[in-house]
Amino acid sequence: MSATLGAALKKIAVALLSDHRNWEKIAVALFAVLLLFLLPILSVEAIFQADMDWNSPELVSAVMEELDVGSLGFLESSNSVLTQLQEALKAAGFGFDEFRKAQALYWLALSPYAEEDDFVQKLVGCFAPEQTNEELVANVNAAFGTDIDPEDFEKILATTERVKMIYVIPDFQNPTGRTWDLERRHQFMEIVNRYEIPVIEDNPYGELRFEGEYLPALKSLDTKGLVIYLGTFSKILAPGYRIGWVCAEEHILAKYNFMEQAASLQASTIGQMETSKWIDMFDLDAHVATIRACYDKRRKVMLETLERELPEGCTFTHPVGGLFAWVVLPEYMDAKELQMKCLEKKVAFVPGGSFFPNGNHENTLRLNYSCMPEEKIVQGITALCQTIRENLR
Repeated sequence: MSATLGAALKKIAVALLSDHRNWEKIAVALFAVLLLFLLPILSVEAIFQADMDWNSPELVSAVMEELDVGSLGFLESSNSVLTQLQEALKAAGFGFDEFRKAQALYWLALSPYAEEDDFVQKLVGCFAPEQTNEELVANVNAAFGTDIDPEDFEKILATTERVKMIYVIPDFQNPTGRTWDLERRHQFMEIVNRYEIPVIEDNPYGELRFEGEYLPALKSLDTKGLVIYLGTFSKILAPGYRIGWVCAEEHILAKYNFMEQAASLQASTIGQMETSKWIDMFDLDAHVATIRACYDKRRKVMLETLERELPEGCTFTHPVGGLFAWVVLPEYMDAKELQMKCLEKKVAFVPGGSFFPNGNHENTLRLNYSCMPEEKIVQGITALCQTIRENLR
């Protein structure tokens, strides 16, 4: 907070408190005094929640001037932190709006382990299915065909200093839809237990399995309290509520409670009460079974259409659960350019390069089969494949 603003608020508070007969003014004064202590935290919260134009020099300058992140204990300089955030996000290919909309749960999961020298990198790492800054995060997602050999994984942990945590999505990974088999889960946990490194197990899609048997969560194989399990109602009930949960050791949950209070005080009380009441009144498992059958039908239609229409030289994953399929185009094709041509046909997808903070892989794209009826999926995938075919060399 600037000295000018602080001094002004103090003068207002003193002046109003001198008039003890006017309780309305006294209430305002108390609010002003309280604001002196809360403004640093509220400013931090604004960075994550407010609609801001990150490209506005005036706004960035104002935020840098007023933000006192030192009050949170683990950030030393507001100017350096905001500058690092801007530079790191731009280098990773993310705009400020994407950063603001990131899942708060990821930030909270990382924050208890953050220090001044790695806080920014961890925030950027929240977006990454592949992270090359091995000093900070060893990310071993089953993503993009990189099935890390257990020996290679252990070598990374043995030769990399200061690995703080490992972030994984073992079930129906976003964006590829791939899943770890049982053997890999056991091998992973054996290595993690040897090195005693915390693991963030993110499982937003685990209930949406269409084929095969449900596999045990890493948390169920955890014998040392190292796994921090994340779940959410967003994919099984209502995404707008943004309500999730954490399953972890008590001392870790205590840190989450502290960080949640600093970040946004708490999740919506109304949303939590409505979700709880819905579960009391209705059968959540039956509801999940209904949407699972719906998504499975749409998934089959999409995969069948891709099998029939996708040109030779392109490949796609066959997810057994979750919401996504992953397409790999010929190396010379750019999915972003393809996207613009498809949008003219009212067909949309997510270019895969957005999932790689270090660039490359522009010849990939993610498809979602959950939100459109079957006939629309056939039309859209057919138009997509036709556009791909028109741009082949």
